[in-house]
Amino acid sequence: MVYDEIKLLRQSEKSTVQLVKEQGSERLFVRKILQGRHQVYAVLRELTHPYLPMVYEVTFEGGSTIVVEEYIEGRTAGSAALTEKQCLVIVRELCDALIFLHGQGIIHRDIKPSNIMIAQDGHIRLIDFDAARMPKENSEQDTVQLGTRGYAPPEQYGFSQTDERADIYALGVTVKQLLGGNAGKRRYQRVLSKCTNLDLDKSYRSVRQVKKAFSVVWDWRAGIACAAAVVLAAVILWNLLPDSMLSQDKPLSGSTELTVLPAPEGLYWTMKQIGEEKYYFAAISNWDDYEEEDNFDAYVYNEDGEYVMNNTIEMEFMIENGWPGVRIRPEFVNEFGKSYRFAIQVLSSRPNEYRSSLPVEPCPGEDYLSPPLRIPE
Repeated sequence: MVYDEIKLLRQSEKSTVQLVKEQGSERLFVRKILQGRHQVYAVLRELTHPYLPMVYEVTFEGGSTIVVEEYIEGRTAGSAALTEKQCLVIVRELCDALIFLHGQGIIHRDIKPSNIMIAQDGHIRLIDFDAARMPKENSEQDTVQLGTRGYAPPEQYGFSQTDERADIYALGVTVKQLLGGNAGKRRYQRVLSKCTNLDLDKSYRSVRQVKKAFSVVWDWRAGIACAAAVVLAAVILWNLLPDSMLSQDKPLSGSTELTVLPAPEGLYWTMKQIGEEKYYFAAISNWDDYEEEDNFDAYVYNEDGEYVMNNTIEMEFMIENGWPGVRIRPEFVNEFGKSYRFAIQVLSSRPNEYRSSLPVEPCPGEDYLSPPLRIPE
């Protein structure tokens, strides 16, 4: 397509951004002329998401990348006067956008209020992927350090190759700025401080975890009102039920069973050095299916299927200590030439929503057990 330039929006040594109009129509677009090859825009051209702008054309000419993308009419989140409730809506939609991007292997690397547009439909668009990258295998450090200082974590400025936790750090800084004085409220402090924890082992490992953490905040006020209503309804119902029904042990007709938590998947043994000691850990591959308040009860069995020991640890405690799973005390798995296997039961932190996963004691079948850990002779 052929375009006429309407307005110069921004210009720097590395980029020129123009508002353009397609010849023969009234459609407006944003055209970017960027130094270097920005392959991420070619990937974005093939993707669609409600909270991302559409990318229509990507051309590589010489040493430049020319991008034509959707023009978003609206205002930035940084320039808008937002209520606390509106801020939380933005956080939810921003998390959804980042979960999608990270699922495609794209790290934005420049999350900040001015890169979040509030479109006329009331929803956000995450813009400006000029600093975005797709992590490279066998690369320990970023080739070029980009992003906005104050929003980017230290590793984005040359300490190591950035991953999705760089976006999590910037997400925390951005949300804190959008919330303003409300960020000091206790229900936000824990989530925001964990987003920006410079010890990456103690930070959130995925945006999905951040969204889950904020979901507790989103439901906070509604939860109080709902709880009060439930208590009142229970008192009324208790006084109305006949004694014959109150004495029955079985549930009332039509009652709904709670959903069982997802079963642990991909069980495996791993080892971690803590101080001068090495410890074995019982780990799983689907940690993201659970809340940080959920508890994991690991049962260890010997090669004859006999119970050896068990240990219960809260997920939040594991993350805060940088543990890859449930720690198994070494004195219980130390017989040379012997092998040990484990199974895990997840104990729900939300008894009114989910039931704990299936019990794993006594020793369950093969489908529930980890591969064997053999202690060398």
